[in-house]
Amino acid sequence: MRRAVIVALALLAPVLHVVGAGGAKVNLGLADPLVLAVVPWIVWRFLARQARLPLFMFALAMAAGTLLSTLLHYEISFYVRSPLGLAAGIGKALFVWAYFYAAVNLLESREDMLLLTKSWIAGSAAVAAIGIAGSAAHQWAGVENRFTLAYRAQGTMGDPNLFSTHLGVSLFLTLFFCEASGRRPRWVFPAMALQIAGMIMSASRSGLLGFAAGVGLLLIFRASAGWRLATVCAAAAAVASVAFVPDARKLVEANQITGRLATTTVDVRATDRAKLWEGAWNNFLNAPLLGVGYENGPYVNRSVAGTSSEAHNTYLSIASELGIGGLAVFLTTVLYFPAMLWKGVRDGGPRRQAAWPLLAAFADIGVVAMAYNADNYRGLWVLMAVAYWFRTTCWEERTDDWEPADERAAQGAAAVSGAAC
Repeated sequence: MRRAVIVALALLAPVLHVVGAGGAKVNLGLADPLVLAVVPWIVWRFLARQARLPLFMFALAMAAGTLLSTLLHYEISFYVRSPLGLAAGIGKALFVWAYFYAAVNLLESREDMLLLTKSWIAGSAAVAAIGIAGSAAHQWAGVENRFTLAYRAQGTMGDPNLFSTHLGVSLFLTLFFCEASGRRPRWVFPAMALQIAGMIMSASRSGLLGFAAGVGLLLIFRASAGWRLATVCAAAAAVASVAFVPDARKLVEANQITGRLATTTVDVRATDRAKLWEGAWNNFLNAPLLGVGYENGPYVNRSVAGTSSEAHNTYLSIASELGIGGLAVFLTTVLYFPAMLWKGVRDGGPRRQAAWPLLAAFADIGVVAMAYNADNYRGLWVLMAVAYWFRTTCWEERTDDWEPADERAAQGAAAVSGAAC
């Protein structure tokens, strides 16, 4: 039953749907009821002193900060949302911790961790295929569907940026699976092809930039000199082709996806994002200690940005709504796990090479968070759980310890048979 829950959690996590609740927008996931069902089991394990609750004090601090900031600005909180909407918004902010603790406690062996990772890869490939098909149907057949935002692929995640981030993180988890298991099964290659194609079809500038940051980390610290040289040559060739091909700009803008990827937040067609950042920064300057209240930022900065939209920057959003204290708790929580992996890599260990793809995934999300509100991305909290479990439980195990039990038994039987002969 426990392993079935692990598989279901990984497969259903990227199936999301945004609903309205009393003036608040809540991004519900198909795996959310499953996580809720796991919570009583975690409580039972806690009472039996068997539960693993890392960083629990930080979870309490985040909950207290969110409630305090919201109540101190109750005149705004209750003006823009009903009590139901307010409760739904706060619950959404804290529910990601339930994902983290559910994953941490469901994993009990290295086989469980590999099962979670493998299921996550399978789910990401399916979501990528759905998004690619939806985008292709919209662009080339004019078929409207819920799996795209206009021409941009979003799969079952309701947002192209979130879709691209999820696929980038999933690709690094695919590399982690190969490193941790010591195998490269054939099915990982079509999965990675779908993940890359999905990121491109999403036309998410932040998603591709975050993925490039993760790849850059692997090239600098993990890749051989040959791979580094090949990457530099390929990048130089791409830049040269765009720079020297006549009417290159027109060729890029001929397609909607490449045309959008050619813009930036300082481009005249993409200045809305910069206005949102300016509004969030002004909110932080006006209330630096406790912020303007959770999810009140979009309504407070309407005069600057001209719209009641989120800041599209995780760090600015948390700082403006929860103040410097909330930002410090969030950053300490998230950075704890890559710091733990980095320290392990520096100290050495048989499994240290498998840590690099996890570090690349964190780098991906860290960059994406500068252009998107990623704090409620469930994949981040599952990634934190995998990093914690891998570093604290599997780090010192030898490579041959990672072979599945049935393979080790078969090899042992073969050795005994050979010795008898």
